[in-house]
Amino acid sequence: MLYIYHGEDDFSRREALDLLKAGLGPAEFLSANTTVLDGSEATPDQLTTLVNTVPFLSEHRLVIVEGLLNRWNNKQARGRRRAGGRRKPARDLGEWSSLPEALSAMSPTTVLVFTDGPLDPDNSLFGLLAPLGKVAEFPPLKGYKLQKWIQGRVAGARSAISPEALRLLARVSGGSLWNLAHDIEKLSLYAAGREIDEKDIEKLVAGARDSNIFALVDAIIEGKSERACRELGLLLDAGETTYRILSMIVRQFRLIALSIDLSKKRVPEREMGPRLGVFNDYALGKVLDQSRLYDLPELAQAYEKVLASDLTLKTSDTPERLVLELLVLDLARSHRKGARRPAAR
Repeated sequence: MLYIYHGEDDFSRREALDLLKAGLGPAEFLSANTTVLDGSEATPDQLTTLVNTVPFLSEHRLVIVEGLLNRWNNKQARGRRRAGGRRKPARDLGEWSSLPEALSAMSPTTVLVFTDGPLDPDNSLFGLLAPLGKVAEFPPLKGYKLQKWIQGRVAGARSAISPEALRLLARVSGGSLWNLAHDIEKLSLYAAGREIDEKDIEKLVAGARDSNIFALVDAIIEGKSERACRELGLLLDAGETTYRILSMIVRQFRLIALSIDLSKKRVPEREMGPRLGVFNDYALGKVLDQSRLYDLPELAQAYEKVLASDLTLKTSDTPERLVLELLVLDLARSHRKGARRPAAR
């Protein structure tokens, strides 16, 4: 039997492979009859020999080929088209052209699995092998599908999670199921039978507290001073220090300024994440959204207000919380007054 598991979600690909293995008999016997090939170095003769080798003391021989199909992705032509709107032709199969015929006649005791990342629609070897077996694609999970996955994982850990905590965990995960699986296990053990709530995530999940800065800056940008103060209070009550909150606000304004500059230079949005040092899709989306609501002179004024508050903290006896509340109120009200101005791009 032939399987092709491909897609960006390598966590789900790995779980699907583990599930397949579990159905092929006792692990101790299957292990001795399993071969993993590096597709970047494999040869057709090597693969043909393996899929026709009879298993020893087992009903099945498992052959896993990693990264072979990716060799026929049209990397240089991806996203570009030739004159006339046609894509560049798919790469020639060369010595691999006879593989589909050879696999059609492979031993019935062999289970062959090709596992790869995302594959191009015009990948020539994939196109020939797909009709010979079962194909499963694993795209990255987002939005509702990601939340459903989290719910299922939490239930599998014999735990429960509140709707608010579910949305927060999905936002701060960056879409990494590897990180989520680890975090859900940790949260379930910590909750010890009760429902996982937002405070648990803010305490245990890396990046959860940082996500609250987006809510604070959102409120400032929208000119909602009461909500901004409420978000500030949540950060302080969660244990954030005054200077960390100030640094988080400054960092966010800096990212907004840099993204405005990159937009003026016509840098594609897909390249902005690495340039800004922001690799979480949710965080990057927030920065780009916020950059459309500011202009550089307004950001310069915001920087000056933060610096003035920092000086007040260092040179006066004014309570730190009051200094922060006054700063947030000033930033929100100042931006509300200029919110109708189109951002300079």
